Amino acid sequence: MASNLSWDDLSSGPFRIHAVTALNSSILRQGGSLYGVRSEELYHWIRSMHSSLVAELAAVGVNYDHIARALVPHAGRREIALLFDWGVASRASGGFYGYHLAEVWIPALPRPARNSGLNAILHGDLLEGGGGSTLRAALLERGELVNPNYLSTDQIYVVYVSNLSRAQAEALIAEVRTDPAYVGHADCTTHSALKEHIALSLPQLGLRVGSVVLDGVYDDVPNPLGYPFEAAGFKTIGVPSELYLPFLTFRINTRLTGRNFSDSELAFGALDPNAGAVETPNVWMTTSRFEYPHSGQHRGALALAELVHLEREALEMTLTELSAEGHMYNLRYERHANTGDEVLMYNSLVEIDTTTGPRLHTLALKYDPETRASELVTFI
Repeated sequence: MASNLSWDDLSSGPFRIHAVTALNSSILRQGGSLYGVRSEELYHWIRSMHSSLVAELAAVGVNYDHIARALVPHAGRREIALLFDWGVASRASGGFYGYHLAEVWIPALPRPARNSGLNAILHGDLLEGGGGSTLRAALLERGELVNPNYLSTDQIYVVYVSNLSRAQAEALIAEVRTDPAYVGHADCTTHSALKEHIALSLPQLGLRVGSVVLDGVYDDVPNPLGYPFEAAGFKTIGVPSELYLPFLTFRINTRLTGRNFSDSELAFGALDPNAGAVETPNVWMTTSRFEYPHSGQHRGALALAELVHLEREALEMTLTELSAEGHMYNLRYERHANTGDEVLMYNSLVEIDTTTGPRLHTLALKYDPETRASELVTFI
């Protein structure tokens, strides 16, 4: 399903890719083996696949430009994990606990004005990972549990929903908590040990775009589990998995230093075929860019992040380390409005521990493939 556009066609005008991930995308790993992970052919293929995805979505009435919030975490929006005891649900449903619980949480999804909701939905059994005691501690530390004294960590089923307002999160929780299998919920907007367990456990079920649920399919049949989306007023649409998995998969952001190499390699390659392989580039800033957020009314974001006291070199080192922990978003090729220069840009969502708790901030970065360094443009 790759586009027939030439590399010159693909690189001749502006583009924007909300996110790209190798997670669960075997086709990208196979392509890397076929073409070589640093080859122009592979990166042409990635950009060509993205072009095909945009066309595929347009054909079913979904504008790719409008779905960013379902894929990109935002400060001020919540990520909520609903926790269920699949043992209780299984006994109540003859073993079909996933379907039974879908009957509970699907009707509870938020219905904003004009049905404009955008949410990534992940689900599955919570894996023990580092051991039951570690998982139990993680659940007790972050989860708001109905009965912490009775918690069977080997039978927790999770439904994870991104991009919720505070009111939407509260309403969703209120709707599902009456089910006998409900054991609690957890706010996973910021980093926690539980969020790491969840990130390593859950596959994506679908991407909700208004009244449509996009599903990655291998045989053109959406919603193979038969979950009751249609009964709740949603339409399920299948997207070929080779397009869905790399470009429509929500990556739970969990301080990924040391686990980001394949994603970063693909992301930089989508920006430029000669970008080379680095997990994260050095972040630097001009003198004027350093001075700007330190002046009067512009001190806000750095002050809230408690970084305003750092000298330029120390700030650059700190931002480099922070950007290594996060996923790359909003990959784009732009022409500068004033100079006409062609620039490669991306955003890095960073989480900073402060005395008042963790805070999410966004770095807008301009990437130079020759130096493999990123210039800070804005800190929000």
